[in-house]
Amino acid sequence: MKIKYAFLFALALLAGCNEKQTPTTQAPVSAVKLQDGSEIQLTGKLIDTLKKPNAEGVMSITKLRYSENIEAVQAEFESKLKPLGYTPYSLPSAEGVKFNYTKPSAPSIGLFLKSNTANGENVSTASIYWNEPKI
Repeated sequence: MKIKYAFLFALALLAGCNEKQTPTTQAPVSAVKLQDGSEIQLTGKLIDTLKKPNAEGVMSITKLRYSENIEAVQAEFESKLKPLGYTPYSLPSAEGVKFNYTKPSAPSIGLFLKSNTANGENVSTASIYWNEPKI
């Protein structure tokens, strides 16, 4: 009789094994406030934000990490910046992919994308930057 109950118990445990597990984690969302006051939501994980003084004022830099390839990351930035009136221009770079986004009434925004492999997975980093003029 004990074997019968053990068998039924094991069968009940195995009954739930075929259910699909839905992921509970979502892609991280990082808000980046641009120099023109606009804010864009990006799916990359925020790594760092910093401001570096330079001859024109201060360079504002935001670094993000993505688990997608460079083309997908660039497409995300373009889909966020084009509706705000920015036009992309590709720039040559030996180290990665570089774009400038220009808008008539705002400073240019630079985007530098670099891809590498970590633990067998493709990882991309994005640096979005612009100059804030001296006050």
